[in-house]
Amino acid sequence: MPAVAELDQAITDLRATGVKVLITELDVNLLPSAGQPARGQPPSPESNPYANGLPDDMQQALARYYGDAFRVLLKHRDDISRVTFWGVSDGDSWLNRGRANHPLLWDRQRQPKPAFDEVAKVLMTSRR
Repeated sequence: MPAVAELDQAITDLRATGVKVLITELDVNLLPSAGQPARGQPPSPESNPYANGLPDDMQQALARYYGDAFRVLLKHRDDISRVTFWGVSDGDSWLNRGRANHPLLWDRQRQPKPAFDEVAKVLMTSRR
């Protein structure tokens, strides 16, 4: 996932070309590259650190990232015509590919995750 500052700069750079910006296929890959351990996790032969679910610290990190990303998107709201996600729930994500990824706002049971709550909070706060 790109740093939020990189997202901000990319939108600025794209808008400077005169085009309307669309954010499409948005999701956040939490898995390490195949064969690489996850940040803070010991090496795993199958490189599948979240097979049994996403630990709370990672849930909170994902929520913070989505919140920060949506603050940037709102900052550029006049330059962005659309934001779409790549899938609805974690179980439907193309990022699973034989491993358990958790990249979206809804979990495998299609229940909202802390990331959903954070995005909703950011969006509701921006309406004031």
